[in-house]
Amino acid sequence: MIDRETLAEVAVWNAQLGTDLAGQSLEALARYYNEAVVCPEANHYGAVAVDYLKRCYDRQRIYTRSSTKPDAIREGRETAYGFRTDAATKPLLIAGLEEAIRNRTVAIRHPATIHELRVFERSPSTGRMGAAAGQHDDRVIGLALALLAHKELGKIPPAGQQRPGPRIAAGMDYPVFSL
Repeated sequence: MIDRETLAEVAVWNAQLGTDLAGQSLEALARYYNEAVVCPEANHYGAVAVDYLKRCYDRQRIYTRSSTKPDAIREGRETAYGFRTDAATKPLLIAGLEEAIRNRTVAIRHPATIHELRVFERSPSTGRMGAAAGQHDDRVIGLALALLAHKELGKIPPAGQQRPGPRIAAGMDYPVFSL
């Protein structure tokens, strides 16, 4: 999770859950953090979380993209929820993270995120991007998704009523969270 004012990493959550629980957990965390905007991956197991969020969370608080599926466009469903990570989109996603790190516009504080950034690699022969063998890149992708959602937030309206709470850091009135 990043604070939209400072672009500081303010919370990190990582767990191995059943696919049915991921959406519930993401919803609970987003509600806890002042109805945060969420940017889940929309492919693989993330599709189940996206489906849950569409049913149980404010759809205006879920990251959307333009659908490229011809059937969806024909049927008037041009908007798709979540970010689809694949060989074509991952380089763009990571480029945004690299830019934020290079320009020092993001503050990365969690030791596990820093570790994952250190073991994240790009194969010179195949161009494949991801964690080194035996490592993970979940936090790297999560941070990159949060930064992407922040960059595109012009199309996501602020929450109508912010809930007060002592656990919300100052300036964190409109956080972004990804799973």
